[in-house]
Amino acid sequence: MNAKPRRLDVAACQRWCRDRGVNIDISIPTGVVMNGSSEVARIVVTGSAPGLVALANMLVLTGSDGEPDGSYPGGLIFFLDTGLWSETIDRVGWRLLGGLHNGYGTSAAVDFEGLEVGAGDEIGAQSAIALALLFQWDAYYFPASGRYVFRVSHEGYIDAVAVKPDLSEHLLSRLSGGPWEVQRLNASI
Repeated sequence: MNAKPRRLDVAACQRWCRDRGVNIDISIPTGVVMNGSSEVARIVVTGSAPGLVALANMLVLTGSDGEPDGSYPGGLIFFLDTGLWSETIDRVGWRLLGGLHNGYGTSAAVDFEGLEVGAGDEIGAQSAIALALLFQWDAYYFPASGRYVFRVSHEGYIDAVAVKPDLSEHLLSRLSGGPWEVQRLNASI
């Protein structure tokens, strides 16, 4: 059995990323401070709940370059805003999100910004990302590999960026294999 995800505050989320060679700045669109240029893959989020769960799975597998065989290295889901909609809607998401950590959640606003998901718990990562997609919350997903960053936006898209420009083509080819629309954007970061 996998250990439950660990709650992190903003400073701990930034430390977690820095320890993996990723310098984050949530004030910029991609969330990652990089030198040079990189392509951004923008995934247009549409579809049914099962489709969004499948998309969350693709992000987890792409971020780890793994397969669903227990080799998932872990990751961080950094929630920027989980209170975008009415309390009637968001409290259901808060309960589910709290349940990822505690086994049974609370319907009060979550009191943490990040969930560190351990090695081998790709279902925990997929669940947290799926919640961000289903409830249209702003969040980042940082795989432990430190190679990619995924930004989930409440405006209906996910921006995916390779931390090193030479990984951009691999990222784009992995994400283009699903039933979702992937757009190529150039970004000088």
